[in-house]
Amino acid sequence: FDGFGFKKFYPTELTENQQITDNTGVYFECKPNVLLVRLGNSEAFTFNTVTQKMQRIESLKNVLVFDFFKLDEGHFIASSLNCCYLLDVELKIKTKICPPLNNKGVPVNFRRISKTNYLVCSSTEFFEYDVRNKSFKKIPLNIELREEYNSGFTCLFVEEKRKFFYISNYFTGLYKVDFEGNIVHFWKNGIAHNCIT
Repeated sequence: FDGFGFKKFYPTELTENQQITDNTGVYFECKPNVLLVRLGNSEAFTFNTVTQKMQRIESLKNVLVFDFFKLDEGHFIASSLNCCYLLDVELKIKTKICPPLNNKGVPVNFRRISKTNYLVCSSTEFFEYDVRNKSFKKIPLNIELREEYNSGFTCLFVEEKRKFFYISNYFTGLYKVDFEGNIVHFWKNGIAHNCIT
């Protein structure tokens, strides 16, 4: 939207990269008028809203990117398989952060807890990462799911001040969890007034 009207952009046309489905994600500005974009095939690009050109992020050329997070001005996280990449303002990789996962081949997410600590997690394993000494502390989830409901969890949000995080399971509902892995509150899925949508 430029103030006068909306214009649609189709990454398949802009990148000559044909995709059967296009579930492209647009995240935020990494520089003025430049957006971070993840294509449906998990390739990372920038989109210049002035020139209306897409450009591959060269540092992530051979990396599958599932998500982007903004840490602070000039620092970004690219979520990938088994690890995350810390990027600087020029979108160069500063460091690779790989938690000690038992289950490999899964996307890893990154959420801020404090200036020095972050929640680094897959759908089944959760860790607190300390950037000062580059150490991981496992957060054992005290949640038991029946086999048929064990599809893992999606990390939704971290309450930095109160030290809780929220995760959801498609089949069971929404959980508020402390950093010891204990359930603080649970909203059950399927009951009309508590339904998760």
